[in-house]
Amino acid sequence: MGRPETSTSQWNIPTRDEYQPEEYTNQRQISTRQLYQLWIAEGFIPDNSEATAEKYLEQLINRGFVEVKKRRAGGTIKTCSIRSRCWPSLLVVALNAEFVFSPTLAPKGESRKNVKRFCALEQQSDFAYLDDYYPHLHSLLYFTSESDHLDPIDWQKICEMYKLLRALDLGYLVLNQYLSEIENLSLLRYLKLNIPSLKSLPSSFFNYLSNLYTLNMPFSDIDHIADEFWKMNKL
Repeated sequence: MGRPETSTSQWNIPTRDEYQPEEYTNQRQISTRQLYQLWIAEGFIPDNSEATAEKYLEQLINRGFVEVKKRRAGGTIKTCSIRSRCWPSLLVVALNAEFVFSPTLAPKGESRKNVKRFCALEQQSDFAYLDDYYPHLHSLLYFTSESDHLDPIDWQKICEMYKLLRALDLGYLVLNQYLSEIENLSLLRYLKLNIPSLKSLPSSFFNYLSNLYTLNMPFSDIDHIADEFWKMNKL
């Protein structure tokens, strides 16, 4: 069996001469806590343990695929990124294998019916590509730092079409209010939403999203938690 095709020519991936490695990796750093939580949500960690996830990360670092960007005072890894010399080839392999899709990197017209992971890197308009997916999408991540308001049409599309989602991270996109459609996504294990106006979560949220391992609402000022929260033994 031959080696996987790693040419960047069929994808919108810049070569080494076309991008600044340090600038790219600084933008693409990820906190290890978020990384471990996403791995657990995807089912990549057999025992759902962050300690096991840390061992997996250490293996990737030792093999030269990932580099440490920041460490905590105690020496544990705080943030990391893919090594600049590796990321073009790794992205090509992931795209060719339909492991992930990103509108920024993939040309128009590419088939996406088997892809289970969608990653928006540039702008909210990337969500227009969601119409091309089959409903078995498992992961939807929005990694840009723009604080824009989420289009209600996109929100409805996500909640009604992709009921098999395990991980949903809308980053800095703002929801004006809590929308009950989120309760359709009962398989979610990882959820990050930005709802600044949110003061409390209804009991129905915890009843329907009982599979959550991670719930992150960093911009919400929640002052009341329903009793059902204490029954969420996976959080």
